[in-house]
Amino acid sequence: MKRAFEETEESDGERAAGSDTAEERAIRAMPIVTALAYVRAVKDKARGVRVTLTCYNCREYGSCAKPQEAPIHLSKERTTMRACLQELIKRLEENHGNCAEAVAKKAAADAASAATVDPDAPNVLQAMMQLQQAKSRAEAANKLALEAEKERDAAEKAVEELKRQLQPKRPRTDDDAGDAHEVLAEVENWDLRDHRQQATRVQNRRNVQLGSRQNQAQPRAGTDGFLHHKRLGLVGWIAYWCLGDSALAGDIIVALIKTLGLTELVSDALASRKHKEAETNAKIVDLFKEALDEIKNCRTEQQRVEFHIALACVMPPREAEGSKNGWIRPICDRRGMASEPWQNQR
Repeated sequence: MKRAFEETEESDGERAAGSDTAEERAIRAMPIVTALAYVRAVKDKARGVRVTLTCYNCREYGSCAKPQEAPIHLSKERTTMRACLQELIKRLEENHGNCAEAVAKKAAADAASAATVDPDAPNVLQAMMQLQQAKSRAEAANKLALEAEKERDAAEKAVEELKRQLQPKRPRTDDDAGDAHEVLAEVENWDLRDHRQQATRVQNRRNVQLGSRQNQAQPRAGTDGFLHHKRLGLVGWIAYWCLGDSALAGDIIVALIKTLGLTELVSDALASRKHKEAETNAKIVDLFKEALDEIKNCRTEQQRVEFHIALACVMPPREAEGSKNGWIRPICDRRGMASEPWQNQR
């Protein structure tokens, strides 16, 4: 090993050039030493030697927990590096006796930990091999399935061709495609061919332009109908897009109505109920007006009191002077009587 320092004076044949001294080998052989280094002269301190220790890493086992030992410098008492090394050995033996035991304990604990194998611990290499094998099996199975599916499609096509030759040709109608409630209920039992057929059927029905047909039969209602069908029901799809938000569901429905151009039709359907309510209210008002017309002549005191009681039942409180939000004038106009006398009486 190349020399890292020069001694101030060579003792008589202490070591050969380029070789380690016995002191250096002794220090490096100590279990508590991780590195031996030499210190350069700095200001008032001469050259010296120091070591890095493992004591800090073994502090859990009773060591001194020091990362280094204080450097040993050349001095009047130690005029050679060899003397510094000897002094360093002496200090290590005196100050780090327990540290050597701590290092031995830690080494034993590490060896025991390495020897103990957790049977439940995952083996990464084994898991990767198993994953690769599983992928290979899946690819092989998928390849076989596709080949089998192609053979089945070819057989089905041959059967259809034979049926076409044996049976007279007839035009295909919409009934042949089936309605939503006629789709196979056992979806989990579908094979690839069933999925392809149903996907094609559904897409063909979706491609029909709205307004291009008239007088179509009403779709089935109930649990298998257009609202609650398991796969194609409108309620389920609205729930899918609105995520439980009723306000968002309303916005979606309104946007759908506008997009499909059904605003007028929907308005008429929704307004029919309000129109019925308006007719009922108008009938009640007409009957009430006829009754008031009968007793407004006030032939007796009793009729006069009844007349004013009846008017009080429908007359609202008087608004502030000049207000345009009052209901007295509209009600009096509907009744066919002047509003000023009534306002004065109020």
